[in-house]
Amino acid sequence: TTKLDVPTVEKKVQDTNDSTGKTSGWQDSADYDIGDEIPYQITGSMPANIGDYKSYKYVFTDTMSKGLTFKTGSAKIMIGTTEVTGKFTENVTTNDDGSTVTWTCDDLKTAGVKLDSTTKVVVTYKATLNEKAVIGSAGNPNTVNLTYSNNPNKGGEGETGKTPDDKNIVFTYKAVVNKVDQDKKSLAGAGFTLQKKVNGAYTDVKSFTAGEATTFTFTGLDDGEYKLIE
Repeated sequence: TTKLDVPTVEKKVQDTNDSTGKTSGWQDSADYDIGDEIPYQITGSMPANIGDYKSYKYVFTDTMSKGLTFKTGSAKIMIGTTEVTGKFTENVTTNDDGSTVTWTCDDLKTAGVKLDSTTKVVVTYKATLNEKAVIGSAGNPNTVNLTYSNNPNKGGEGETGKTPDDKNIVFTYKAVVNKVDQDKKSLAGAGFTLQKKVNGAYTDVKSFTAGEATTFTFTGLDDGEYKLIE
């Protein structure tokens, strides 16, 4: 039996612009403020010969960079309109480089849903962009891969394969304000408040009181509409 037809996996993220209130579709990158919760989606497919298997192992492995904190309890796993979260075992490990979350089902054929070549297994979950987030173009990536049974002659036991990693990335930014006089020389004695338009109204993001400082840095910003008040 050919093993050339294998499952695939893809990882997507949604982007929300706080100023316009619009949320994107599922895509490969997004922008968020530090402290925001980020929605993610993982989609896994089936092999064409899924009917030949007596049992079928299915394991998602999601690796997050240190700027992302997985929200425990947020994961929901669906096959079509049927929730199968309880058929998977969730495991989270964390180290200095970030965290890894696995969702393991030893036998997807016991999920109570008929599996065929068009079946999709969809995981949605949330993570928080934390204070360790990388600022700027390097971004905060995470990757996912899928481990699956790949020998129908042995059911879901024994031989497995693994997909290539699929990657997406979340960005956050900073703004630096330099206070200068009419001659472009640094000028102390000013305070600033950065405001962001959220749901049609401006709200304070961060304030600096007047003092000797001449440079003010606002870090961990999402895209959106801002204004600076002196």
